[in-house]
Amino acid sequence: MSHSYSNMLSHVIFSTRDRKPLIDAEMKPRLLGYMNGIVDESGGKVLSLNAMADHLQMLWEAPCSHGSRHGLQIFCRSAAGRLFHSVSHWATDLLPLRS
Repeated sequence: MSHSYSNMLSHVIFSTRDRKPLIDAEMKPRLLGYMNGIVDESGGKVLSLNAMADHLQMLWEAPCSHGSRHGLQIFCRSAAGRLFHSVSHWATDLLPLRS
């Protein structure tokens, strides 16, 4: 009997535009919670997530249903695109205009 095991981990870094320090202490917990929710909703699992003033880093595990290389690429593009647009709109509404 054959067995297979998939463990697809990805390290993702999102930065603010021009690396401006826009992520403050008030915004950080809400942003991390939002990011975690998007990954959970897509069936993935966040292993590590943290943010600094100008970027955030996430180590996450892709769901097993996306085990093939092609499936993982499609999943990552979809999740990253959705995440980028969602966080961009969310942050734009939350943050005051800063120069």
